[in-house]
This record gives sequence, C-alpha cells and structure tokens, in this order.
Amino acid sequence: MSSILKRFDKIDELHINCEGSEIPIILGTDLLLFEKCMFIQVQFHDFVPFLSVTEEDVRACIEKLQQSFTIEQIKRGSTTFVFRRK
Repeated sequence: MSSILKRFDKIDELHINCEGSEIPIILGTDLLLFEKCMFIQVQFHDFVPFLSVTEEDVRACIEKLQQSFTIEQIKRGSTTFVFRRK
C-alpha cells in the first residue's frame, strides 16, 4: 500500500476491500500516507478461514485511522466503515 500511496499527492477516495488483508495493510502503512486521502472506505472481513481476524484487530485499525480521520458512516448490516479526514 505504501508504494502505491507514495505515487500521489492527493487522493479523493480510497477503497480497501482485500478479503481479509485489510488489517495488515492498515497497520503496516504509515498514517501520513493515509492522510493524502480525503475519504477512506474499509470493508473488514472475518470469513476467510485461514485468517483469524479478531475484534481487537479491527479496533486497532479504527483507532489508528481515527487519529487523523472521523468515522463518517458505518454501513448497516456490514463491516464497512467510511472515514473522512479531519
């Protein structure tokens, strides 16, 4: 993710839907790179058999993004979050 985000000065909207890899992507990417984004939409997955995604993992990602973003929307009936840069 870092190598992709470094290519751009400004990103209007970033969608992260990686079938279970959202957590290592978010936790492994510098927050300053995410700050290039105005909006970030993340869909967290917990159904991938070989990944053991916990509520604590998801909470850690949300807390990291909340340092620079506010939660704009949580889509009902799913695990999709939309963050808006502060």
